[in-house]
Amino acid sequence: MSQKCHTRAASNPPNSAASQWSIGTKKEYPTETAARKAIESLRLDINAEAISTSPLTIAELAEHYKSKELSGSEGKTPKTRETYEQHLNDYIVPRWGRERLGDIKAFRIEEWLKSLDKADGTKSKTKAVFGVLYQHALRYGWAERNPIREVRQSAKRQQEPDVLTSEK
Repeated sequence: MSQKCHTRAASNPPNSAASQWSIGTKKEYPTETAARKAIESLRLDINAEAISTSPLTIAELAEHYKSKELSGSEGKTPKTRETYEQHLNDYIVPRWGRERLGDIKAFRIEEWLKSLDKADGTKSKTKAVFGVLYQHALRYGWAERNPIREVRQSAKRQQEPDVLTSEK
């Protein structure tokens, strides 16, 4: 027997059919945290029109993006999904997660990228993932522009790699 995870709107009576949503099974969401993330994504979808005028944080946007675009069925390769998740989890959300979408400025992102002790290629990929995140917000009407497009970040190598050749 498959057990289902349910949620209901706080404003509706507990047994109202209109207030209950099935998000999946306990096998799909084995922990409360996993179920809450799925509920948050569902909440954002349900309230898409209302949220378009409400402030949304980068962390909330990242969770929605991961559930919609990195879930495995959106045509991205496993390596791409892994890379995007890494940049979101390791760089973008820890630094920018609490910031509201409308508060992000290009010059602040540039300064942050310059401060990272990473190769230019890594910084460029982080910028690209941040830009994709904003494109997602634009598609849902949660942002009016993508400030990441204005960020300058080179992917040029800082030094030429050593090329190994065999001696004959």
